[in-house]
Amino acid sequence: VGVRRGPERHQRLTDVPRRRPAAMGRPLRVVIAGGGLAGNVLLRQLRRFGPELLHVRAFERRPFELASPPGLNVLLNHNGCAALADTDPELMAAIRAVGFEVRNWSARTMAGDVLYHLEDVVRDGRADEPCLVARWDRIHAATRCDDLVEYGAAVERVDDVAAAGGGGGGGG
Repeated sequence: VGVRRGPERHQRLTDVPRRRPAAMGRPLRVVIAGGGLAGNVLLRQLRRFGPELLHVRAFERRPFELASPPGLNVLLNHNGCAALADTDPELMAAIRAVGFEVRNWSARTMAGDVLYHLEDVVRDGRADEPCLVARWDRIHAATRCDDLVEYGAAVERVDDVAAAGGGGGGGG
């Protein structure tokens, strides 16, 4: 997980030690509700810890055939693109392949006041990456981890395994 400290880049997820805490006898079980963009990106990052530390699954209520419906364009802002490029360069390259760069963009409040102009942010060196625009379904297809997603299944409840006598460490 990335933390910015001073002028250094984000700490990459791959740099995080992969040691099992002594108190964990079994892999931590993680459930992600939803196989949309956020759920899939989280799933991609968590799977890097490996099955000996994390047993991670996502559940998407839509069936497989409807999991990536066509949608509107999505703007990935420059700071989001930079964070994704730092943590998952392979995914960022896949998203770049289905989208296009935007270097002229303004962010405004609901009242119309300018928060920033992207060309100013890029020119002043405050952005490492340009913005990117792509269709939602194409970004979603690039993020999918179908081997770890169960389609047509919704999370209805999550039991507290430790409280139910299943032991600590999230296993059970």
